Amino acid sequence: MIRTELDSAPEELDTLRRKIMQLEIEQAALKKETDQLSKERLSQLEKELSDMRDQFQAMSARWENRKGRHRQGAEAARRAGAGECRHRPRRAGI
Repeated sequence: MIRTELDSAPEELDTLRRKIMQLEIEQAALKKETDQLSKERLSQLEKELSDMRDQFQAMSARWENRKGRHRQGAEAARRAGAGECRHRPRRAGI
């Protein structure tokens, strides 16, 4: 995996984040309205937003976990390549 792939959010996560932002904008507009239809839409939208935020948090946590594991593996490989291994095999007869 190249560094930009590792640092960039997956497309699904980015798409969900943008959808949440769009709904938050709609939510702010609906809060200013007083008609019954707007109030019903606001109620529906708030449930949808809550579900999307939960989904986003779960996806984000999985992505951060994968990113962390990859960085740990890369760091271990770098140390091993630089001769910084914690457990060096002993030579026989020494």
